[in-house]
Amino acid sequence: MSANRVALKLPEFWEQHATMWFNTGGSPVRAARITAENATFHYAIALSSNSTEPECVDSQIGDDVVDGPVIAEGLDEIAAASFSQQFHIDKAAQGTDVCINDCTTNNRLIKNISDAVSLTCTVVNNSQDEELVWLRGDRVIKLKPLNRINVSTVCIDSVTADDNDVTFSCHLSRNSTVKRSVLLDVRFVPILSQDGEVDVEAYTGDVVTLTCNVKSNPPALMSWYKDNNTLKMEAGKHHVNWDSSAFTLLIKKVQKEQNGTYVCMANSTLGSRSLYFNLKVKDKPYQVPYEPIIAGIVVILLTSLFGILSRRHKIIECCRKNKDPKTCNETQ
Repeated sequence: MSANRVALKLPEFWEQHATMWFNTGGSPVRAARITAENATFHYAIALSSNSTEPECVDSQIGDDVVDGPVIAEGLDEIAAASFSQQFHIDKAAQGTDVCINDCTTNNRLIKNISDAVSLTCTVVNNSQDEELVWLRGDRVIKLKPLNRINVSTVCIDSVTADDNDVTFSCHLSRNSTVKRSVLLDVRFVPILSQDGEVDVEAYTGDVVTLTCNVKSNPPALMSWYKDNNTLKMEAGKHHVNWDSSAFTLLIKKVQKEQNGTYVCMANSTLGSRSLYFNLKVKDKPYQVPYEPIIAGIVVILLTSLFGILSRRHKIIECCRKNKDPKTCNETQ
């Protein structure tokens, strides 16, 4: 029986981020076809002294993403540099590929609000150093030079609702078709907000629209209440519209008896949230009917004008003869 010697160069062990180290440090061990289950553990023990750990910073808006929002950069330069792999690859192995957190298929990563996320992209089956590229959606993440070769890590220190359904992908710089992606599935209780003010005033006969903006994962069950009771929907008076981001109540020809507190309620498996609207309906103020008055005046003026025009010849003749106006009237 013969044994082959394999040379590995692993990063220094990060005692405060042990899980992250095993996620990244184990990849070259497996790529080198070392199958002993405790191999990575023994390497960790050997490297545990004088270690330098990676630092993940908060996501923010800045220059770390080209033409887009920032995603925090992960491994520091010394950790990334240590991953310059020095081992022999089985030439019969399949072509160069990449994996994210040791997964060689596209996958979904479920997290809760405020959780930290660490994504490590590793080149496998490579016979030369490969440069990696990270994307957040369709925007390239700006990485430090030494966090690009063979192994690259990006971190989010605390995920938010805005990170839900965001795709992170990693591919070879020389061949973008060699890629893997992770879709963030961030779970959170419903988040509600309103368009405009919560205190709504209207006049009798007006159309009132109450809009409740909703963000929720998993999706929430939505309902409307009035004065602590389920709102009774009346045909011709109420209309409810529900799309992926807004839950809207439309009240047609509102009346004073519809005054009260309207509540938008969102219920999900993670919890419930509510948003309150206070509706005050007032009598419509009396308005002088200017249009009918103006129309009447116009009719009177036009009638007088037409009367004068129809008698213009007699009026002109009377004036020419210099007759007494009374005589003119008698002649007429």
